Amino acid sequence: MVTWREMGKANACAAAMLARDETVCRASVSRAYYAVYQEVTHQIIESGDGQFGRFNNPTHEVLARLVRNNLSSISGFRKRELERLIRRLRQRRVDADYRPKISVDRASVHGALRDMCEARRLLGVSV
Repeated sequence: MVTWREMGKANACAAAMLARDETVCRASVSRAYYAVYQEVTHQIIESGDGQFGRFNNPTHEVLARLVRNNLSSISGFRKRELERLIRRLRQRRVDADYRPKISVDRASVHGALRDMCEARRLLGVSV
């Protein structure tokens, strides 16, 4: 059985690999978000703070708030920074996945990868 952490690591690797191909910028941005989403989910569940629905994961809408209220191992400043990164990554993912008229280019990919790496660093995990 795979864990949320393992899925997050796989998505971090996928985001980086997909970033090399200009034809799949949207997929790279999406994977970057999920790499963070899955690590946050892992840490909340491991801390015993997460009671979620049938799939045992939080909704995307509440993820940043869960960081603020549940990850006691992360200091206040780091939590605020992580919340900001999650919100930005989520917006990029929504644009990449659901808004075909919005441009998602190499600059978008680089921004998403930068935010993913920083968020995962704040969470204490490597890319």
